[in-house]
Amino acid sequence: MVSLCGPTYDRLWLAGMRYPGDMVSCLQAENLLLAAEAQTGVRPLRYTDLLSQRIAAFEQQVPASMEWKLSKGAYAAMRNNIVELMADPLSPLFATPGFSAVNTSLHSLMNDGFGMGGIMPPKIIIVVNQYAYFNGSVSPKSVFRMTFGAAKILKKMFNGAVERWTEIVRPRYYETVAAWQAKDWWAFSSVEMLRSAWLLTETAIDAYGALISGVIPAAWITEALFTKVYNSLIRRKGDPTASTYLLGFDSLPIQADKSLYSLAEWARGYPTLAQAIQTTPTAQLALSLNENDRNPESIPPELWDAWQRRIRAHLQRFGHTLYDLDFAQPVPADDPSPVLSVFKLYLIGQGVNPYHRQSEAAKRREQAVWTGKPLKRVCA
Repeated sequence: MVSLCGPTYDRLWLAGMRYPGDMVSCLQAENLLLAAEAQTGVRPLRYTDLLSQRIAAFEQQVPASMEWKLSKGAYAAMRNNIVELMADPLSPLFATPGFSAVNTSLHSLMNDGFGMGGIMPPKIIIVVNQYAYFNGSVSPKSVFRMTFGAAKILKKMFNGAVERWTEIVRPRYYETVAAWQAKDWWAFSSVEMLRSAWLLTETAIDAYGALISGVIPAAWITEALFTKVYNSLIRRKGDPTASTYLLGFDSLPIQADKSLYSLAEWARGYPTLAQAIQTTPTAQLALSLNENDRNPESIPPELWDAWQRRIRAHLQRFGHTLYDLDFAQPVPADDPSPVLSVFKLYLIGQGVNPYHRQSEAAKRREQAVWTGKPLKRVCA
Protein backbone atom coordinates (compact mmCIF):
# COMPACT_ATOMS: atom_id res chain seq x y z
CA MET A 1 0.00 0.00 0.00
CA VAL A 2 1.06 3.60 -0.64
CA SER A 3 0.21 6.60 1.53
CA LEU A 4 0.40 10.35 1.09
CA CYS A 5 0.23 13.10 3.68
CA GLY A 6 -0.29 16.81 3.06
CA PRO A 7 -0.51 20.01 5.13
CA THR A 8 -4.31 20.20 4.83
CA TYR A 9 -5.13 16.50 5.04
CA ASP A 10 -4.09 13.58 7.24
CA ARG A 11 -2.49 10.48 5.82
CA LEU A 12 -4.33 9.14 2.78
CA TRP A 13 -3.93 5.44 2.03
CA LEU A 14 -3.97 4.36 -1.60
CA ALA A 15 -4.87 0.70 -1.99
CA GLY A 16 -4.95 -1.46 -5.07
CA MET A 17 -8.48 -2.58 -4.28
CA ARG A 18 -11.98 -1.23 -4.48
CA TYR A 19 -13.43 -0.30 -1.10
CA PRO A 20 -16.55 1.76 -0.31
CA GLY A 21 -14.88 3.68 2.49
CA ASP A 22 -13.85 7.30 2.94
CA MET A 23 -13.01 9.16 -0.24
CA VAL A 24 -11.53 12.53 -1.00
CA SER A 25 -12.11 14.71 -4.02
CA CYS A 26 -9.99 14.26 -7.14
CA LEU A 27 -8.65 17.77 -6.56
CA GLN A 28 -7.46 16.86 -3.06
CA ALA A 29 -5.73 13.71 -4.29
CA GLU A 30 -4.17 15.62 -7.18
CA ASN A 31 -2.76 18.26 -4.81
CA LEU A 32 -1.20 15.55 -2.64
CA LEU A 33 0.41 13.89 -5.66
CA LEU A 34 1.79 17.17 -7.00
CA ALA A 35 3.20 18.03 -3.57
CA ALA A 36 4.87 14.61 -3.38
CA GLU A 37 6.38 15.07 -6.85
CA ALA A 38 7.71 18.52 -5.95
CA GLN A 39 9.28 17.21 -2.73
CA THR A 40 10.82 14.02 -4.15
CA GLY A 41 11.62 15.24 -7.66
CA VAL A 42 10.15 12.00 -9.02
CA ARG A 43 7.44 12.06 -11.66
CA PRO A 44 5.38 8.81 -11.75
CA LEU A 45 3.82 7.65 -14.99
CA ARG A 46 0.66 9.54 -15.91
CA TYR A 47 -2.60 7.84 -16.76
CA THR A 48 -1.97 8.33 -20.48
CA ASP A 49 1.43 6.64 -20.17
CA LEU A 50 -0.05 3.69 -18.31
CA LEU A 51 -2.92 3.47 -20.77
CA SER A 52 -0.50 3.35 -23.69
CA GLN A 53 1.36 0.49 -22.01
CA ARG A 54 -1.89 -1.40 -21.39
CA ILE A 55 -2.97 -0.95 -25.02
CA ALA A 56 0.40 -2.22 -26.28
CA ALA A 57 0.23 -5.24 -23.94
CA PHE A 58 -3.35 -5.97 -24.97
CA GLU A 59 -2.49 -5.83 -28.68
CA GLN A 60 0.09 -8.56 -28.11
CA GLN A 61 -2.45 -10.77 -26.35
CA VAL A 62 -5.47 -10.54 -28.68
CA PRO A 63 -5.62 -12.63 -31.83
CA ALA A 64 -4.47 -10.83 -34.96
CA SER A 65 -7.75 -11.74 -36.63
CA MET A 66 -9.92 -9.94 -34.05
CA GLU A 67 -11.79 -7.04 -35.62
CA TRP A 68 -13.23 -4.09 -33.73
CA LYS A 69 -16.28 -3.58 -35.91
CA LEU A 70 -19.33 -1.62 -34.85
CA SER A 71 -22.77 -3.08 -35.24
CA LYS A 72 -24.78 -2.33 -38.36
CA GLY A 73 -25.93 1.30 -38.51
CA ALA A 74 -23.45 2.53 -35.89
CA TYR A 75 -20.67 4.93 -36.86
CA ALA A 76 -19.51 6.33 -33.48
CA ALA A 77 -18.93 4.57 -30.16
CA MET A 78 -17.47 5.98 -26.94
CA ARG A 79 -16.34 4.70 -23.57
CA ASN A 80 -18.04 7.33 -21.44
CA ASN A 81 -21.18 8.06 -19.46
CA ILE A 82 -22.79 4.93 -18.00
CA VAL A 83 -20.14 2.76 -19.70
CA GLU A 84 -17.66 3.96 -17.06
CA LEU A 85 -19.49 1.53 -14.74
CA MET A 86 -18.90 -1.30 -17.22
CA ALA A 87 -15.14 -0.95 -17.60
CA ASP A 88 -14.27 -4.66 -17.71
CA PRO A 89 -15.27 -7.23 -20.35
CA LEU A 90 -18.93 -8.07 -19.84
CA SER A 91 -20.12 -11.43 -18.63
CA PRO A 92 -22.20 -13.31 -21.24
CA LEU A 93 -25.20 -13.16 -18.92
CA PHE A 94 -25.12 -9.40 -18.52
CA ALA A 95 -24.40 -8.83 -22.21
CA THR A 96 -27.81 -10.29 -23.09
CA PRO A 97 -30.69 -9.67 -20.61
CA GLY A 98 -28.66 -7.10 -18.68
CA PHE A 99 -28.04 -4.95 -21.73
CA SER A 100 -31.66 -5.16 -22.75
CA ALA A 101 -32.64 -3.75 -19.35
CA VAL A 102 -30.05 -0.96 -19.59
CA ASN A 103 -31.24 0.15 -23.02
CA THR A 104 -34.90 0.00 -22.02
CA SER A 105 -34.25 2.17 -18.98
CA LEU A 106 -32.13 4.73 -20.88
CA HIS A 107 -34.81 5.12 -23.54
CA SER A 108 -37.37 5.64 -20.79
CA LEU A 109 -35.15 8.38 -19.34
CA MET A 110 -34.90 10.13 -22.70
CA ASN A 111 -38.66 9.85 -23.30
CA ASP A 112 -40.08 10.61 -19.87
CA GLY A 113 -37.27 12.58 -18.28
CA PHE A 114 -36.23 14.86 -21.12
CA GLY A 115 -39.12 14.60 -23.56
CA MET A 116 -36.61 13.67 -26.26
CA GLY A 117 -37.85 10.29 -27.39
CA GLY A 118 -36.43 8.99 -30.64
CA ILE A 119 -33.22 11.01 -30.74
CA MET A 120 -30.98 8.11 -29.70
CA PRO A 121 -30.44 4.91 -31.72
CA PRO A 122 -32.47 1.82 -30.70
CA LYS A 123 -29.45 0.41 -28.84
CA ILE A 124 -27.90 3.21 -26.81
CA ILE A 125 -25.31 0.81 -25.36
CA ILE A 126 -23.68 -1.68 -27.71
CA VAL A 127 -21.12 -4.47 -27.27
CA VAL A 128 -17.92 -4.80 -29.28
CA ASN A 129 -15.66 -7.76 -28.43
CA GLN A 130 -17.25 -8.13 -24.97
CA TYR A 131 -16.75 -4.43 -24.11
CA ALA A 132 -19.58 -1.95 -23.65
CA TYR A 133 -19.67 1.24 -25.70
CA PHE A 134 -21.98 4.25 -25.70
CA ASN A 135 -23.54 4.44 -29.15
CA GLY A 136 -23.15 8.00 -30.38
CA SER A 137 -24.53 7.29 -33.84
CA VAL A 138 -27.27 9.91 -33.92
CA SER A 139 -28.87 11.22 -37.08
CA PRO A 140 -28.53 14.85 -38.27
CA LYS A 141 -32.19 15.32 -37.35
CA SER A 142 -31.51 14.18 -33.79
CA VAL A 143 -28.50 16.50 -33.53
CA PHE A 144 -30.75 19.37 -34.61
CA ARG A 145 -33.38 18.43 -32.00
CA MET A 146 -30.77 18.20 -29.22
CA THR A 147 -29.13 21.48 -30.18
CA PHE A 148 -32.32 23.52 -30.25
CA GLY A 149 -33.84 21.60 -27.35
CA ALA A 150 -30.88 22.12 -25.02
CA ALA A 151 -32.73 24.73 -22.94
CA LYS A 152 -35.66 22.36 -22.50
CA ILE A 153 -33.34 19.53 -21.48
CA LEU A 154 -31.51 21.69 -18.91
CA LYS A 155 -34.78 22.89 -17.45
CA LYS A 156 -36.02 19.33 -17.00
CA MET A 157 -32.67 18.26 -15.57
CA PHE A 158 -32.39 20.84 -12.82
CA ASN A 159 -36.03 21.67 -12.05
CA GLY A 160 -36.80 19.65 -8.91
CA ALA A 161 -33.83 17.29 -9.39
CA VAL A 162 -33.28 16.65 -5.67
CA GLU A 163 -36.98 16.14 -4.94
CA ARG A 164 -37.29 13.81 -7.93
CA TRP A 165 -34.53 11.64 -6.45
CA THR A 166 -35.39 11.77 -2.74
CA GLU A 167 -39.18 11.67 -2.96
CA ILE A 168 -39.88 9.54 -6.03
CA VAL A 169 -37.08 7.47 -7.53
CA ARG A 170 -35.11 6.40 -4.45
CA PRO A 171 -38.19 5.32 -2.43
CA ARG A 172 -39.46 3.41 -5.46
CA TYR A 173 -36.08 1.71 -5.83
CA TYR A 174 -36.03 0.73 -2.14
CA GLU A 175 -39.58 -0.62 -2.36
CA THR A 176 -38.72 -2.71 -5.40
CA VAL A 177 -35.63 -4.21 -3.76
CA ALA A 178 -37.52 -4.92 -0.52
CA ALA A 179 -40.32 -6.62 -2.45
CA TRP A 180 -37.88 -8.93 -4.22
CA GLN A 181 -35.99 -9.68 -1.00
CA ALA A 182 -39.26 -10.80 0.59
CA LYS A 183 -39.80 -13.41 -2.14
CA ASP A 184 -38.63 -17.00 -1.87
CA TRP A 185 -36.22 -16.50 -4.74
CA TRP A 186 -34.28 -19.64 -3.86
CA ALA A 187 -37.26 -21.57 -5.25
CA PHE A 188 -37.31 -19.66 -8.54
CA SER A 189 -36.81 -21.49 -11.79
CA SER A 190 -33.94 -20.46 -14.06
CA VAL A 191 -36.32 -18.47 -16.25
CA GLU A 192 -37.82 -16.69 -13.23
CA MET A 193 -34.34 -15.91 -11.92
CA LEU A 194 -33.31 -14.33 -15.22
CA ARG A 195 -36.53 -12.34 -15.38
CA SER A 196 -35.94 -11.10 -11.81
CA ALA A 197 -32.39 -10.03 -12.65
CA TRP A 198 -33.69 -8.17 -15.72
CA LEU A 199 -36.33 -6.28 -13.70
CA LEU A 200 -33.94 -5.41 -10.87
CA THR A 201 -31.32 -4.20 -13.35
CA GLU A 202 -33.86 -1.98 -15.07
CA THR A 203 -34.92 -0.55 -11.70
CA ALA A 204 -31.28 0.11 -10.77
CA ILE A 205 -30.65 1.90 -14.08
CA ASP A 206 -33.81 3.96 -13.52
CA ALA A 207 -32.31 5.08 -10.19
CA TYR A 208 -28.96 5.77 -11.83
CA GLY A 209 -30.71 7.78 -14.55
CA ALA A 210 -32.43 9.94 -11.97
CA LEU A 211 -29.04 10.76 -10.46
CA ILE A 212 -27.18 11.54 -13.69
CA SER A 213 -30.10 13.54 -15.07
CA GLY A 214 -30.09 16.11 -12.29
CA VAL A 215 -28.49 15.57 -8.88
CA ILE A 216 -24.97 14.60 -9.96
CA PRO A 217 -24.62 17.23 -12.73
CA ALA A 218 -25.91 19.91 -10.36
CA ALA A 219 -23.34 18.83 -7.76
CA TRP A 220 -20.26 18.76 -9.97
CA ILE A 221 -21.23 21.89 -11.92
CA THR A 222 -21.72 23.94 -8.75
CA GLU A 223 -18.48 22.57 -7.27
CA ALA A 224 -16.58 23.41 -10.46
CA LEU A 225 -18.09 26.91 -10.64
CA PHE A 226 -17.35 27.56 -6.99
CA THR A 227 -13.74 26.40 -7.40
CA LYS A 228 -13.26 28.52 -10.52
CA VAL A 229 -14.75 31.69 -9.01
CA TYR A 230 -12.96 31.20 -5.69
CA ASN A 231 -9.54 30.62 -7.26
CA SER A 232 -9.94 33.41 -9.83
CA LEU A 233 -11.60 36.21 -7.87
CA ILE A 234 -11.45 35.54 -4.14
CA ARG A 235 -8.48 33.48 -3.03
CA ARG A 236 -5.26 35.19 -2.00
CA LYS A 237 -1.91 33.84 -0.89
CA GLY A 238 -2.29 31.97 2.41
CA ASP A 239 -6.04 31.39 2.00
CA PRO A 240 -7.42 27.84 2.27
CA THR A 241 -7.95 25.82 -0.89
CA ALA A 242 -11.40 25.57 -2.46
CA SER A 243 -11.67 21.92 -1.41
CA THR A 244 -11.47 23.00 2.26
CA TYR A 245 -15.03 24.33 1.96
CA LEU A 246 -16.28 21.03 0.53
CA LEU A 247 -14.86 18.44 2.95
CA GLY A 248 -15.89 17.19 6.37
CA PHE A 249 -19.56 16.45 5.74
CA ASP A 250 -21.13 13.19 6.89
CA SER A 251 -21.36 11.49 3.50
CA LEU A 252 -22.21 7.83 3.06
CA PRO A 253 -18.57 6.81 2.38
CA ILE A 254 -17.39 8.43 5.63
CA GLN A 255 -20.29 6.78 7.46
CA ALA A 256 -19.13 3.40 6.11
CA ASP A 257 -15.56 4.08 7.18
CA LYS A 258 -16.62 5.15 10.68
CA SER A 259 -18.79 2.06 11.04
CA LEU A 260 -15.89 -0.22 10.14
CA TYR A 261 -13.50 1.66 12.42
CA SER A 262 -15.94 1.41 15.34
CA LEU A 263 -16.27 -2.31 14.74
CA ALA A 264 -12.48 -2.67 14.82
CA GLU A 265 -12.36 -0.73 18.10
CA TRP A 266 -14.95 -3.10 19.56
CA ALA A 267 -12.97 -6.17 18.42
CA ARG A 268 -9.76 -4.75 19.94
CA GLY A 269 -11.49 -4.97 23.31
CA TYR A 270 -11.32 -8.77 23.01
CA PRO A 271 -7.65 -9.68 22.44
CA THR A 272 -8.30 -13.33 21.60
CA LEU A 273 -10.92 -12.36 19.01
CA ALA A 274 -8.67 -9.69 17.52
CA GLN A 275 -5.79 -12.16 17.30
CA ALA A 276 -7.99 -14.81 15.63
CA ILE A 277 -9.30 -12.35 13.06
CA GLN A 278 -5.83 -11.00 12.32
CA THR A 279 -4.23 -14.41 11.83
CA THR A 280 -7.08 -15.93 9.80
CA PRO A 281 -6.61 -15.49 6.03
CA THR A 282 -8.97 -12.85 4.66
CA ALA A 283 -10.49 -15.22 2.11
CA GLN A 284 -11.28 -17.72 4.88
CA LEU A 285 -12.89 -14.96 6.99
CA ALA A 286 -15.07 -13.95 4.05
CA LEU A 287 -16.09 -17.55 3.49
CA SER A 288 -16.99 -17.99 7.15
CA LEU A 289 -19.40 -15.05 6.96
CA ASN A 290 -21.23 -16.62 4.04
CA GLU A 291 -21.33 -20.15 5.38
CA ASN A 292 -21.89 -19.60 9.12
CA ASP A 293 -18.58 -21.30 9.88
CA ARG A 294 -17.90 -22.60 13.39
CA ASN A 295 -15.99 -20.44 15.80
CA PRO A 296 -12.24 -20.98 16.33
CA GLU A 297 -11.45 -23.10 19.39
CA SER A 298 -9.89 -20.15 21.23
CA ILE A 299 -13.03 -17.98 20.84
CA PRO A 300 -16.25 -18.52 22.82
CA PRO A 301 -19.19 -19.19 20.46
CA GLU A 302 -21.11 -16.19 21.83
CA LEU A 303 -18.25 -13.80 21.07
CA TRP A 304 -17.72 -15.20 17.56
CA ASP A 305 -21.44 -14.90 16.85
CA ALA A 306 -21.42 -11.31 18.11
CA TRP A 307 -18.54 -10.43 15.76
CA GLN A 308 -20.27 -12.06 12.80
CA ARG A 309 -23.57 -10.29 13.57
CA ARG A 310 -21.83 -6.93 13.67
CA ILE A 311 -19.84 -7.34 10.46
CA ARG A 312 -22.92 -8.70 8.66
CA ALA A 313 -24.93 -5.68 9.81
CA HIS A 314 -22.19 -3.42 8.44
CA LEU A 315 -22.23 -5.24 5.10
CA GLN A 316 -26.01 -5.15 4.96
CA ARG A 317 -25.95 -1.37 5.30
CA PHE A 318 -22.83 -0.43 3.36
CA GLY A 319 -21.93 -3.51 1.32
CA HIS A 320 -24.07 -2.89 -1.74
CA THR A 321 -21.93 -0.20 -3.35
CA LEU A 322 -21.63 -0.74 -7.09
CA TYR A 323 -18.38 -0.42 -8.98
CA ASP A 324 -19.59 -2.44 -11.96
CA LEU A 325 -23.15 -2.64 -13.29
CA ASP A 326 -22.54 -6.20 -14.48
CA PHE A 327 -24.61 -8.24 -12.04
CA ALA A 328 -22.22 -11.18 -12.44
CA GLN A 329 -19.63 -9.12 -10.51
CA PRO A 330 -19.87 -9.35 -6.70
CA VAL A 331 -20.50 -6.37 -4.45
CA PRO A 332 -18.80 -6.15 -1.02
CA ALA A 333 -21.80 -7.88 0.58
CA ASP A 334 -21.17 -10.86 -1.72
CA ASP A 335 -17.38 -10.83 -1.40
CA PRO A 336 -16.35 -8.85 1.71
CA SER A 337 -12.63 -9.56 1.28
CA PRO A 338 -11.68 -5.90 0.46
CA VAL A 339 -13.69 -4.66 3.46
CA LEU A 340 -12.12 -7.25 5.74
CA SER A 341 -8.63 -6.27 4.55
CA VAL A 342 -9.25 -2.66 5.58
CA PHE A 343 -10.84 -3.88 8.84
CA LYS A 344 -7.61 -5.73 9.65
CA LEU A 345 -5.63 -2.53 9.13
CA TYR A 346 -7.84 -0.73 11.63
CA LEU A 347 -7.60 -3.70 13.98
CA ILE A 348 -3.80 -3.33 14.33
CA GLY A 349 -4.01 0.46 14.63
CA GLN A 350 -3.00 1.36 11.09
CA GLY A 351 -4.89 3.80 8.91
CA VAL A 352 -6.29 7.13 10.07
CA ASN A 353 -9.17 7.40 12.50
CA PRO A 354 -12.09 8.47 10.24
CA TYR A 355 -13.79 10.26 13.13
CA HIS A 356 -10.68 12.37 13.64
CA ARG A 357 -10.22 12.87 9.91
CA GLN A 358 -13.78 14.08 9.44
CA SER A 359 -13.64 16.24 12.55
CA GLU A 360 -10.45 17.94 11.41
CA ALA A 361 -11.83 18.52 7.92
CA ALA A 362 -15.06 19.95 9.34
CA LYS A 363 -13.09 22.16 11.73
CA ARG A 364 -10.98 23.55 8.89
CA ARG A 365 -14.10 24.18 6.83
CA GLU A 366 -15.93 25.97 9.64
CA GLN A 367 -12.84 27.98 10.47
CA ALA A 368 -12.51 29.02 6.82
CA VAL A 369 -16.21 29.96 6.62
CA TRP A 370 -16.58 31.91 9.84
CA THR A 371 -13.17 33.33 10.54
CA GLY A 372 -11.36 33.18 7.21
CA LYS A 373 -10.30 36.19 5.20
CA PRO A 374 -12.02 35.10 1.97
CA LEU A 375 -15.51 35.38 3.48
CA LYS A 376 -14.78 38.78 4.98
CA ARG A 377 -13.35 39.90 1.64
CA VAL A 378 -16.53 38.87 -0.19
CA CYS A 379 -18.86 40.43 2.39
CA ALA A 380 -16.88 43.66 2.29
